[in-house]
Amino acid sequence: MSKRLFGVLSVVVCLVLLSSGMAFAIEYDFGGRTVVFAGQNLTPPPEGSQAYDNWKAAEEQFNVKIEFRKVDQGQIVDTIMAAVLADNPTIDIVQTASNSYAPLVARGALRPVGDLLPDKYWESIPEPLQGRVGLKESRTILGECYGLPMSFGDHIMVHVIAWNKDMFKEAGLPSLYDLIESGEWTWEKMREIAAALVADTDGDGQIDRYGVGGMFPNHSPWNTLVPVLATNDVQLTAEVNGRVVFDLDAGGKA
Repeated sequence: MSKRLFGVLSVVVCLVLLSSGMAFAIEYDFGGRTVVFAGQNLTPPPEGSQAYDNWKAAEEQFNVKIEFRKVDQGQIVDTIMAAVLADNPTIDIVQTASNSYAPLVARGALRPVGDLLPDKYWESIPEPLQGRVGLKESRTILGECYGLPMSFGDHIMVHVIAWNKDMFKEAGLPSLYDLIESGEWTWEKMREIAAALVADTDGDGQIDRYGVGGMFPNHSPWNTLVPVLATNDVQLTAEVNGRVVFDLDAGGKA
């Protein structure tokens, strides 16, 4: 199984390098074998998109058939572990969230890939995608990197804050653009502005306007809560004396 996984992970290397425009010097022939990418968002790229062109170019260059298979996120761990225990991996590359990634690594179900790519590749990834320190470091567990960046179609996920400029002006609050450009946009400033905008707008004695809304709990916490916490230097776990421990509430930052 190890040889199979090593070869398959080379496909990811090829695909990623193709998508970033970097040359891949090593010739590799998969002999027409099928390689399966599986995950909740892994559906075939639409024809006419850059991702579709990269997909077809990789298949031709490396003589490989790449198949995309949709697997619900809640089934990822069970699906992968069943294949590993049967010594018959039906999935070669898996897209998984953090709460599945770490358990799969802990059970020895994933192969580290950090040494398969040169440092200049990791450094070429746009800064917004690099993570807390660097993209490779943010996907490293106990010294080994098991994850690679993957884009889904022609977009990446971003997080935004929408604000009511008229409301800010009426309340005499500063422009968020000015605060960001001056380096004054902090959690403390956000709390101050949010408190200033809380109001009873119809005079019935009940608060009906709040300073912040729309993020929690209406949206997936993995899509909004974790990235927001990360901007306040909050980490889910920490390594203490060689052990990984839960660290979300350290220092009251969460």
